[in-house]
Amino acid sequence: MLLAIATVILHFLVVSVIALGVGSTITGRFFRLSRQIRIAYYSLAAGFIVSDLALGFCPLTLCEKYFWNRYNHDPYQGTFFDHYFPWISDFVDGNALKIMFVVTVIQLAVWTLGKRGAVRWRE
Repeated sequence: MLLAIATVILHFLVVSVIALGVGSTITGRFFRLSRQIRIAYYSLAAGFIVSDLALGFCPLTLCEKYFWNRYNHDPYQGTFFDHYFPWISDFVDGNALKIMFVVTVIQLAVWTLGKRGAVRWRE
């Protein structure tokens, strides 16, 4: 049961870092975040995009359901957002990949142009 709970906590952390990255980009504060959080965001966003395109599902959701099933708990049906955030699951499931992809491309473009001196931002 401990592995199932640990997977849920890890899943919440992953979702939180991704939401922080997307939200801070929309508000224009992404480059004010610490370098470690930006690297974590890029890594998680890339993993999310690749897993969604290649697999069609989140590996953490699969692990979480496996652990719940292993401990004789009925795993929930649907996605992580369907279970824990039902009020936003339709929006997230339908648009999350598109929003994250566009936001990540914009962030990388601004970061690349900033490294070349074409764009200035305050850190």
